[in-house]
Amino acid sequence: MKQNKILVTDVAGTPFDDVFRTLLERCQKLIIPVINEVFGTRYTMDDEVTLLSNEHYIVESDGKSIKRITDSCIKIRERMYHIECESNPKTGMEIRMIEYDFHIALSSMERYEDKAVLRFPESAVLFLRHNINTPDKLQVKLLLADGAEADYKVPVVKVQKYTKEEIFDKNLLFFIPYYIMRFEKELQAENKETEAVEKQLIEDYTVIYDKLKRLEENQLIDYNYLHDLISLTTRLIEVVSRGNPNIMREVSVMGGGKVLEMESEKIYNKGVSQGLSQGLSQGIAQGISDTIIEFLSEYGTVPENVKERIIAEKDIDMLKQWNKLAARASSIEEFVEKM
Repeated sequence: MKQNKILVTDVAGTPFDDVFRTLLERCQKLIIPVINEVFGTRYTMDDEVTLLSNEHYIVESDGKSIKRITDSCIKIRERMYHIECESNPKTGMEIRMIEYDFHIALSSMERYEDKAVLRFPESAVLFLRHNINTPDKLQVKLLLADGAEADYKVPVVKVQKYTKEEIFDKNLLFFIPYYIMRFEKELQAENKETEAVEKQLIEDYTVIYDKLKRLEENQLIDYNYLHDLISLTTRLIEVVSRGNPNIMREVSVMGGGKVLEMESEKIYNKGVSQGLSQGLSQGIAQGISDTIIEFLSEYGTVPENVKERIIAEKDIDMLKQWNKLAARASSIEEFVEKM
């Protein structure tokens, strides 16, 4: 029997796509206010968010299976939603969307008597950049052979239209890492206005950090959400500013650095707590070792020999140094080189 060959397409990711998927995986609840904003629903933060499969296969006439990967397919209260994150304000997105939605519908096809029923998800596109040609909705008109017509419409969200005040007022914290993209053109123009733009970005970032910290202190978001939002925002600041040393230094000191130091303190306290039952020194070492590995896991699979070396280390001062290194390293390779 001839086996189908699998061709993988639509899987190349940008840093913006990576942040989107990380938010969905680590901060799932933050998508709820976005869905409420786009579709006029009234879900609460207590509603369960289920991530569905985002891989769909098409078998071509030559026997190859093409794998399409969507940005997200989620379910809330038995309703299915498909959200795409697009950083390029290009045309033609409506064709990709209807193709994705058709295959999502196929994957959940139902039959009633002699009919196959395809239920399309409620879909939207988050445009991280937009221009004057970006529409408010994507549309496709379907002309069927029997003369019937159907209009396919997908709402568009222009993320850069939201001010930081609106983001917090509407609880759209999912948009926070993308907020700084509004400074992208000015920063990369490198003209006499660049210094003023750098200053404004740093001021806005500081305001955002302080507001997030107050939410965490008031237990409106948990510490993990605070840490992830700041870490992902810092990551995109580095991308948008092309690693501008002035900006990265200030961001590290005023926001990112604070979060990392808080994380180290919490790790230490966790280790002390474990030490009550395991022996103080052993508990502290294990707590710090576990979190070093967790930090590194954000950059990929941690090699077994690296894990073994971290776990085997019992010197608390050395582990503290490694913990700070892991928090600031940009890759597993950089960590290993400097440890």
